Amino acid sequence: MVEKTLKEFFNNLKNNKEIESKIEYYKALSRLVLEVEEERLFKNISQEELANRMGTKQEAISRFESLKHKPGYDFLARLSKALGGRLSITTNGDYAFVVPNKYRHIIDKCAMEKGILTDDLIEDLFTQKLEEMQYSTIKHEKKQINIYEKTTKKYIIMEDDKEEYTGNLQLLDKNLEYAA
Repeated sequence: MVEKTLKEFFNNLKNNKEIESKIEYYKALSRLVLEVEEERLFKNISQEELANRMGTKQEAISRFESLKHKPGYDFLARLSKALGGRLSITTNGDYAFVVPNKYRHIIDKCAMEKGILTDDLIEDLFTQKLEEMQYSTIKHEKKQINIYEKTTKKYIIMEDDKEEYTGNLQLLDKNLEYAA
């Protein structure tokens, strides 16, 4: 009998397209189920109360939360509405983000103060942060590029950093002349 490590077993599963497809399907569905359960518990709503709000039976909620029911669009729309939300389906699941409950009041307050929609504020905040991160990364990369190439005896300087390095380059020139 051939023994496999757990890692080998899961690697083999990843290579099976049919199994990979099912994993991807249930990954998205389980993420949704966890989000619904978290929202329901945060709002202190029982499965039975949620079912009543949706006009269905508690068993339907139980089957959904235990992944024994593949929900349709109408079920999900009623579920979202019953939880006080709005259904949003995206083809970009890896890039979708749900603001945790503990921060929603801050987002709502800021959006109201600015007179903009909540999702616009979230997009603005996210974009602003990414631009800050991108600028920081670019600046770091530029500083890495500012070097003296001895073989060609020329400086590689990014235009933005020219003023910052001019004094240092003049000193470096003098030191190189003395060393030669």
